[in-house]
Formats: sequence, structure tokens, C-alpha cells
Amino acid sequence: MVTIWEILDRVEEGPACKETDFDLNIFSATVNRLVSEHNLKCTPEEPIPNDNTLADEVFEAGLELALEVGMLCTSTSRRIIFEEAEIKEMLKRLPGEVVMGEEKDTRVMRWRAISDSLPPLMQTGGLGQPTSEDIFLEEAVAFAQDPLTDYFNQGSLTTVYGRPIKAGAPLEVEAGKYEIALVHEALRRVGRPGLSILGTETSVTCLAEIAASSTEGGLRRTDSHLVAIASDLKTDYQVLSKVVHLVGYDALICGLYTAIMGGYAGGPEGVAIARVAGSILGQLVHRHSFAITGTPYNMRYVDIVPEISQLRKMLWAHSIAMQALSRNSKLLIGGTAGGAAGPCTEMLFWEIVPVTLMHTVSGCAFIESCFAAFNKYQDHPGVLEARFTAELAHAISKAQITRENANDLVNSILNEKFSIYDGKAAPEGKAFKECFDIKTIKPNDEYYNLYKSVKMQAEDTLGISI
Repeated sequence: MVTIWEILDRVEEGPACKETDFDLNIFSATVNRLVSEHNLKCTPEEPIPNDNTLADEVFEAGLELALEVGMLCTSTSRRIIFEEAEIKEMLKRLPGEVVMGEEKDTRVMRWRAISDSLPPLMQTGGLGQPTSEDIFLEEAVAFAQDPLTDYFNQGSLTTVYGRPIKAGAPLEVEAGKYEIALVHEALRRVGRPGLSILGTETSVTCLAEIAASSTEGGLRRTDSHLVAIASDLKTDYQVLSKVVHLVGYDALICGLYTAIMGGYAGGPEGVAIARVAGSILGQLVHRHSFAITGTPYNMRYVDIVPEISQLRKMLWAHSIAMQALSRNSKLLIGGTAGGAAGPCTEMLFWEIVPVTLMHTVSGCAFIESCFAAFNKYQDHPGVLEARFTAELAHAISKAQITRENANDLVNSILNEKFSIYDGKAAPEGKAFKECFDIKTIKPNDEYYNLYKSVKMQAEDTLGISI
């Protein structure tokens, strides 16, 4: 397999390329050509496709995209290119599982087939949401105390000792260490000290990430580190420095790559093959142990709920990419559950249902939740929404809901539950202190009763016990 040192050689010696040329003339142009050559066509009426031939075709197109385009290092304006044999050797060597956590909190993330009875692992927490220092610990406890949480991903501190954090400043080093120390304390309080942590969220530069994993009481080898691919298919010295450090002590690396519909990848067909290519290249360049491909959304969805036809296209792109990867590799790929609405709203709970159905039946190895309001608002974590996601995923897996059945259910939910939100601004929801008793870390009646009500409705709609 290509070594990290060979990757660094290609960072310095690969084909020269300006970023604008890469975006328009290489990445976007190649995506468009491959969509046409492979005759890929989105079927919005089928947001969860039931077509193995299509899934395999999407994988082949994504593999070709990875081969032809590679990844751009913006620090050197050089492309990192691979031979077909190198990619296929990497895919052949994939173990299909990774062990995380310690002692009684150990979990094994495994490759999942389409409609697998094995439930995906659940990563819950603030998922990098801006979080006030005075409630960071309590918020972490609220998520970690849930027994359905398999591994943990906290929010992002907005201050350290009351001081604002700036990227690259000395205080950022302390921020990364302080964040992980608070998470360890939260895990200790709920009796789950060995639970695997994904971090750090507060650290923007590699300096703070390295500091948080080079300190006693910091990130352990059984924890994981977030190493993202910039859109579209880009890396830089900061990210690669983090990778070199992590590879040096055999750390777990969690990748992240989300191709956005309406960006350089274009429509749903382009987004699907870009996600396949990103998953392949992330494993090679960033040495991902597992990776997140995000949640279905486009640039407009961040502020306004798009038309149902657009939601169907987003779900289609994500589902067919996941199916392609599940059928043709042992890559451990996960997705995100969340939505435009904030916590303690009926809308967010219902946004989670079709996304969780799609992730679970399409072969996701894990799901992270809850990405409430796409993290627009500070101190607005979706705690019960994350639990709802986990319960849904377990119930869907147990029932082994098929793609055909899931597709009918998703269409029904979109028609019945989303039509009232079409084109409207999503509600902000409520802050953590408005949903929880800070002393007992228990949800208040309003929040808990809403969760129970939607859960009962979802059981009726899906025809399964949640």
C-alpha cells in the first residue's frame, strides 16, 4: 500500500495545478463527463433506489473520478495522483471493522450490507456545535448518559476561561486540551470512562489537535480524530501535518467529506460519484479508519426548507453513493442525521426519520446525531433527537426494512409531514437550558412529551416498534 511518505512526495512533486483550474476544468468537468458516460440519471420519485446495477455503475464512475482527478494540495498547488493498482490494493486490504473505546465501553464498528440486521453504531453529541463554556460539561453528560451512545462527539467551546479562541493563537492549544478534559470528566460522571471520543472540535489548526493527543488525559489511541477533506477533493499542509502525527502513533482517524448539491459537483448524480471518490481518496491520502459523508442538503437548505422534489434528489444522491460503497468495498462510511430545524421542534424529529431510514437501509456503518439546525445556533443541541435517531436505526435494522419499503415510507413522510414546511424558514427551536434541568441533567416535560409523541407517530407510520 502507498505509504504516508510517498503521499508527501506526491504533495510536493505531483502535477502542478491552480485551485481555480482544479475546481472548474478538472473536478467539475470530469464529474460532468463521467455522469454522461455512465448514463447516470436521478429518479426523484425513488429517493432510496432499489437498483444494484445503478449502485455498481456509480461506484465505477466514482473510482474513475478518483483516478483521473486525484486530490489537490492547496498549499503546494499540486495534485496527488494514484495508479489504479494502488487504489485496488487499498480496497482489497480493508479489514471491514475497527475497534474503538476501552474495557466495558469497547465497540466494534463493522461494515454493513444493504438492509443489514446489524444496527449501525451511534455517534452522538453536539457534533461541533458552538457551546458555551458554562454548560459544556452538562451538555456532554446529557448525551453520554444515554446507553445507546456508542461513541461520543462533543460540541465546540466558544471560550476558554472566559476568553475568546482564535485559530493559531496560543489559547487554541489550551482549548483543545480543555475540551477533551471536560469530555473525560463527563464520561467519568456517567460511569462510561472508556467510551471512545471523536475530537477535537474546538481545534481549528493542527497545532491544537496535536496538543490534545500529546498530553496525559488527552485523546487516547482508542479515540478518533476528525480529518476532513475540503470541498471538493482538497487537502493542505495543516491537515496533512495532523495526519502525519496521527499515523505516527497508530491513532484512529475519522474522515469527513460532503459534496454539496449545487456546488462544483453539480446535481445529484455528480454528488453521488464525488462522494464515492472522496471516500476512496480519503482512505489513501488521509488514512481514514472510517469516514462521514454528511447529511443530504444543498446550499439553500441551510436557511430554508427546499421543495420536496429537491429533498428527494438529495436523499437519492446520498443513498446511491452509500449503496455503491457498501456493495463494492469494505470502507466504513457513515452519515449524519439532523435538519434545518432546531431542537424541541416536531419538524426536526420528522426531518430525522427519512434520513435515518436512508442511512440505515443503504449500508451505513455508523450514524452521527444530531445535527440540529445544521449547527447554526449556539447551545441548541438535539439530545432527545439523537436518542430518537438511535432507536430508529436499531428498529429499522431489526425489522430489516428493504429499500423498496423504505422508499415508500420516505415518500409518504415527505408528502404528509414536509409539505407544510415547503419553502419556509425552519424554526430555531429551544436552547439547552430551555429543554433540560441543569442540575439533574433530565429533559423537561415539554421536551420529553414531544419526543414520546413523535416516537408513537413514527411507530404508526413505519409499522415497527421503536
